[in-house]
Amino acid sequence: MKRDIKLIITDLDGTLIDGRQKITPRDLKTLEELKKRNVLVAAATGRGKRSADGVTQGLPLSEYLICFQGAALFKKEEVLWHQKVGNCLAFLEKVRELKEANVGVFIEHVPGVEDLSVIAPVYATNIDYLTRQGGQLVTGEELQKAAAKDLTKMVYFAKLQDLTEVENEWKKIGANKHIVLSSDYTLDITHAKAKKSVAARYLANLLGFSMENVLALGDNYNDADLIASAGYGVAMSSAPEEVKKIADYVTKTAEESGFSDAVAKFLDVG
Repeated sequence: MKRDIKLIITDLDGTLIDGRQKITPRDLKTLEELKKRNVLVAAATGRGKRSADGVTQGLPLSEYLICFQGAALFKKEEVLWHQKVGNCLAFLEKVRELKEANVGVFIEHVPGVEDLSVIAPVYATNIDYLTRQGGQLVTGEELQKAAAKDLTKMVYFAKLQDLTEVENEWKKIGANKHIVLSSDYTLDITHAKAKKSVAARYLANLLGFSMENVLALGDNYNDADLIASAGYGVAMSSAPEEVKKIADYVTKTAEESGFSDAVAKFLDVG
């Protein structure tokens, strides 16, 4: 049965796109049909703007984009809402105390929207990926200077077991920050109000909708607040059990066109 859904907000990695950063033909067709029916679809991702633009290019999504776990909302190149985390030097030093991490990539997406990725040696291949997006490789004192800037987000790339250790230490010194695992290899730190649900609510209100009119989809811990706040919250079957428990519906994986499966259930499309 069709619900009164005016806006769909979907995570990207593991939700709309798979591990190869591809979208299934069925999900692409669903996006095209939603556009014909004037149902807005906005991506909400932990990625920075440049990275998100790279994987959404050519997709029939709306002109709105939520990035950095909800720390920034864009309408094309215009920043509609932005909440910085600020100086992250103390968090960088905590990483360096625990693990070897003396390399980072600093990116300015648009003026005033900057992020820093700190990379453990085991994920050194991410350096090439991030620098291709226009990032600047920083080491030594330059890394410290970058961490001390007025950042939008800082992310640490490492193995999951190391991320869990760092997450515990970061939370001891960052009770007023939003610290969350966004994947099995990334740990993000943003402002306490920089959450996907906060940016989603801002967008819904901007468009004249209520969160009751929002269908939200995600697959990880950083999507939990968004799923819980939406009128209709959907978790992918690959999501952690804690996330699936708060969802109204559990759909298939990204590889199995779970996005289309969920849209078909709630809007008779797909």
